[in-house]
Amino acid sequence: MEKRKTIFLVTGMPELLHGRRVAKGVFEQCEKYGYNVAVFASMSHLLFFVKEHTDGEKNIYSLPNYGIFDGCICRPQKVLPQ
Repeated sequence: MEKRKTIFLVTGMPELLHGRRVAKGVFEQCEKYGYNVAVFASMSHLLFFVKEHTDGEKNIYSLPNYGIFDGCICRPQKVLPQ
């Protein structure tokens, strides 16, 4: 039997409507095609005003071993004008 493929979804603030819709679509399609999904997400905007908090949130993206995944979907955060 062939090993199931695994992709990862990189996103920020998945609790917002757009993030939830993207994740739902990814989950549905992965279920349909027999893929596993791993999600890596920061829970606050990366332009958050407390530098230490933002630095901690960015660390989530250094956790995965990218070499073990079969694909990636990146949903970038909208960068707000400063």
